[in-house]
Amino acid sequence: MPGMRSTTRPRTAPPTTCALLGVLTLAAHSWAQAIPKPVYVESFRKGPTRLAELLLVANLTSQNADYKATVKDSKGNDRFQLSLEPAREAGGAERIVSWRALLIDPQRRYLGNYLVATKPPEPLSDRPQDRAWWLDPSPYAILPLQATRVFKVEDFYCVIQVKDYHVLPENHLPDSMTVEIRFMETDPRQN
Repeated sequence: MPGMRSTTRPRTAPPTTCALLGVLTLAAHSWAQAIPKPVYVESFRKGPTRLAELLLVANLTSQNADYKATVKDSKGNDRFQLSLEPAREAGGAERIVSWRALLIDPQRRYLGNYLVATKPPEPLSDRPQDRAWWLDPSPYAILPLQATRVFKVEDFYCVIQVKDYHVLPENHLPDSMTVEIRFMETDPRQN
């Protein structure tokens, strides 16, 4: 028709498609954030000690809160003491707030925990490298609880991974945790 202009509208996706794409984008973003990145810590302790490959699983509960294991070197000699110890709430309630992973050389107890980057007697910092040994379920923890922790100690690696945990809904304190501890000769980040 003369005098009438033809208008073409650009094609747009229906509103339901746009909403679906928006939801998928948000879901993908939060999923990516939910998978914590592994943390690598190089211990202050250097040396030639090698360990036999070993896998340990600790099932911790509020009734069975401590875990201890002797770790042997590659020659079969007792070399380290691994322990998972509860950190308890102050003020007498004695409820567990987190667990601490400790790797101690019984011959050199004065050196303390080998699962830290800072050499004693220096105070520990709030850097992830100095707090990776702390298994804290708090949403405000320095490291997410389920982050894989890779420790390079002397000439071996210790990998700690929280596989499962449960917190009490009334106070958000942990009442159980399953922790896998793996000792290896090769860097697990290369696999």
